[in-house]
Amino acid sequence: MKKVYNLTVNNFDTYFVGVSGVLGHNEWCYSVDDFFENPKSIWNKTEEDITNMFDGYTVTRRLSTRTSSSLDVVILSIKNHPKITQVQIHLGGGRHVGAYYKFSTNNGKIKVVDRDTYKADINEKTIIYYK
Repeated sequence: MKKVYNLTVNNFDTYFVGVSGVLGHNEWCYSVDDFFENPKSIWNKTEEDITNMFDGYTVTRRLSTRTSSSLDVVILSIKNHPKITQVQIHLGGGRHVGAYYKFSTNNGKIKVVDRDTYKADINEKTIIYYK
């Protein structure tokens, strides 16, 4: 499959188009394909980085009302994306203790967690990757 990038810029910076995304301002733009190729690579990505993965899609941000943590859990809902419907960014605390990223996909859920701090549920039906 050939990837096509539509790149419009309003400045005179140099941009390079590569297999994994677009290099702009000397930094690779992280993509959904990057995540699926190496889920652990999501670790330390910011909410903005993750939102930018879904350029061209409507991303709605809200805070979870179901958290037992004192820290906010950010939920990003992605409208009409072919692979990912939602991303949760959990900074830690609550029943799982450690921080994690959770992606809801068409094929189930994927979490990227810190092995040293994350406490899984016995009945958890999620694919887990360690950072």
